[in-house]
Amino acid sequence: SILFENDIDIAIFAEYVSGAISKTAIQSGYVRHDGKGGCDKITLLAKKGVSVVVCREQDRYTIYDCRCDNKEYIIAGVHQYDTISDPQGLSRLIRSVSLITDIEDEEKRKKHDQTIIIGDFNDNPFDNSLIAKEGLNAVLFHSIISESETYVYKEKKRKRLYNPILQLLRDEDHCRGSIYFSGGGNPLYWNCFDQVLFRKSMMRSFEEMKYCSATKNTHLI
Repeated sequence: SILFENDIDIAIFAEYVSGAISKTAIQSGYVRHDGKGGCDKITLLAKKGVSVVVCREQDRYTIYDCRCDNKEYIIAGVHQYDTISDPQGLSRLIRSVSLITDIEDEEKRKKHDQTIIIGDFNDNPFDNSLIAKEGLNAVLFHSIISESETYVYKEKKRKRLYNPILQLLRDEDHCRGSIYFSGGGNPLYWNCFDQVLFRKSMMRSFEEMKYCSATKNTHLI
């Protein structure tokens, strides 16, 4: 329903159940793109007119080369370790370092940085796996990446990513996050674990980010 109602070109599923993709979607012109076994957490569904090639995999992410409307993109689908199995976030940070290294290699190979990273990061936007300079270095403010896309850290020059998630951290319209959790001694209550990051070159193309809480017939919360 989400695919059809929003006319989705490319959909990435995190922690999907094998075989659970609707036959209706396949019959309606979507093609499923699984990896080669390196990551069983991510799968991608795209319209038949979209070219998709799986180029890199780790156990927690898959990186795709996609061509849509004569434009090329590097798209990474992510499902990071959860906070129960990795309470200190060390494994998530290590995977973030691995992910950005693979993405940088792919950007060099493809000679462009039309890059999007999307998925369940199992961390909030201000946690280490997302903001560490040796990791994704996803900045939360448009002005920072607009003024300075690159930075030098430990004598290495790198590019930042932009994280527009702050647009969804507000009380209006019940737009507070993607998961509610009231347990623990210091609860945030609403968490934004599901996020999208992209390079500065993609900022003019970005129009909107939202959490889908309902279809026409089904309330999802």
